[in-house]
Amino acid sequence: MRAYPLITVFWMLPCILFSQTNISGIVNTYHKVIGINYTQSGLKLDDVTGISVNDRVMILQMKGATVNTSNSNSFGSVTSLNEAGNYELATVCDVRNDSVFLLQQLLRTYTVTDKVQLIKIPVYVSATVTAPLEPAIWDSATGKGGVLAIIVAESLTLNSAVSASGKGFRGGAFYKDAGGCASNTFSNFAYNPTPTTFLFFSNVQLGAYKGESVSDLPITLDGGKGACANGGGGGNNHNNGGGGGSNLALAGKGGDNLSTAGCTGQQGAIGGYALNSNTGSKIFFGGGGGAGHANNTAASSGGGYGGGIVFIQAQTVVSNGFTISANGSVGGNTSGDGASGGGGGGTIILNVANYTDAASIEARGGNGGQVDDELLSGRCYGEGGGGSGGVVYFSDLQPAGTININGGAKGVKMNSTCASNTGTNGAIGSQVLNYEFMESPSLSTCSGLVLDVDWLYFRTNTSANTALLQWAVTNTGNAHFLVERRREEQWLQLAQIPVISNKTEYSFRDPYLASGTYQYRLKLISNQNVSYSPIRQVAIKGTQQSISYNLLSQQIFVKGEIDKNEIFQIFDPSGKCVYQKTFLGNMNGWHFNISFLKNGTYIARTARAATKFIVAAR
Repeated sequence: MRAYPLITVFWMLPCILFSQTNISGIVNTYHKVIGINYTQSGLKLDDVTGISVNDRVMILQMKGATVNTSNSNSFGSVTSLNEAGNYELATVCDVRNDSVFLLQQLLRTYTVTDKVQLIKIPVYVSATVTAPLEPAIWDSATGKGGVLAIIVAESLTLNSAVSASGKGFRGGAFYKDAGGCASNTFSNFAYNPTPTTFLFFSNVQLGAYKGESVSDLPITLDGGKGACANGGGGGNNHNNGGGGGSNLALAGKGGDNLSTAGCTGQQGAIGGYALNSNTGSKIFFGGGGGAGHANNTAASSGGGYGGGIVFIQAQTVVSNGFTISANGSVGGNTSGDGASGGGGGGTIILNVANYTDAASIEARGGNGGQVDDELLSGRCYGEGGGGSGGVVYFSDLQPAGTININGGAKGVKMNSTCASNTGTNGAIGSQVLNYEFMESPSLSTCSGLVLDVDWLYFRTNTSANTALLQWAVTNTGNAHFLVERRREEQWLQLAQIPVISNKTEYSFRDPYLASGTYQYRLKLISNQNVSYSPIRQVAIKGTQQSISYNLLSQQIFVKGEIDKNEIFQIFDPSGKCVYQKTFLGNMNGWHFNISFLKNGTYIARTARAATKFIVAAR
């Protein structure tokens, strides 16, 4: 271990973050896949604007499930998911005309007529969420949106929420029926929700709209109490409640019309079915809640929208008390009508190696809509069913904190004289540990006519004090590589590696590096021609540090080696930096009295370590 003199001089600077990109709003772009060439791993898109070589992308099929359409209790149950929910991550190796070609062979199969989208994933060194971060809302007409995906090589700091809540499948649309209840005959599981003429009433809706799901029904079947896959059913005429939307768990049923006077008929909607994820090889939006049947309420929001999808890959997440969520939204409330079902919780995938503080992660189902019976004698209309909880996948560390995957509650009955209601809550969702997200391990044929250059990829990773270089090439001929490293503007040759016939993938380890930033490049010398790879940069953090707080002495201790220009910071509960120090020289440990801080909870951190501590009354 290196020994350094203890240096006590430091600068007090305005609180700044290093190597940080501020992000907020919508950071992804969405592209409709309209054709696939599996041989070349090529995807024809509606628009390739903004997509470049080496971009990270996600391919995801939104719909395509086959469901039972018999007029029975099994209406809408899934007979086959087909390719619905298939997804994978990949890297772009070429963009030509209206198509992108992937570095990897496609792992899954897709049906482009069932709404397949490609999502461009931004990649950051470190990022700070400065205002709400969210995806574009899902648009079924374009087949795009609803997915928030980011990759952060080092630290992701939350100074605002990350949310795909209510961005998934839409809820059943609200419609105010202009007719009345001529008779109690509307018991089918599917109706055409388009208003019709029934007896002497016009604009009658026999069954309210179902929530959107992984299966698209024809308009002739898109209304009525039968659920459709993970979309909740719509309440039947008259004034029955809509069912909740679902994900991998069962959604709640809509309440029946239990009235003993006026219009009657117990035809509350069925909640969305639990989908089969096949251990996470498929991922889904939360299903939309079904609309309740209404003929009195002036306006309602209809069924709740399902939660969207969140994918985060990062070395470290600093939550600062902010939430990562993909919740379903609440169903619409009504007065003197059937209320609507809540949306199903969405999907969250977290590939995070370290959390500096307790995390708050939510994929809750939306509550069912409440119904106001207006204290009229004999009236007892149907409340909305609760949406089911969603699913959270942890690829690496499971954080301390709160994981909320609860199902939504059935709607509340207000001003009612009826003894009971029949709506139900959505079921709790699920969390999965040791999850491996979908990405093909096999290289594609993105070469020759498809790829104009020899470099398929060049990427770097770090472990302790070692940099790992990995690359792949084609069309090299008689050649060799020179591995070069730059620091302080000088390129140093580290190794010469021969090209081996029929071999495309190579690697090199650069060990025993001191803390600092290094750049690498590869020089390919082939038939006296020289070709350079892109330049890749790595940050070596050096030996392990730890930070601790002693309540009695009111001191913070940083143990381990500290490098020149390293930064130490303290953040308050709002995420505001209240203290910062930049070290002017190398040190072996350091401590500092923080008695000047007010009582409360704080986070102390460097680039390599962090701790949460509480300053209490003294």
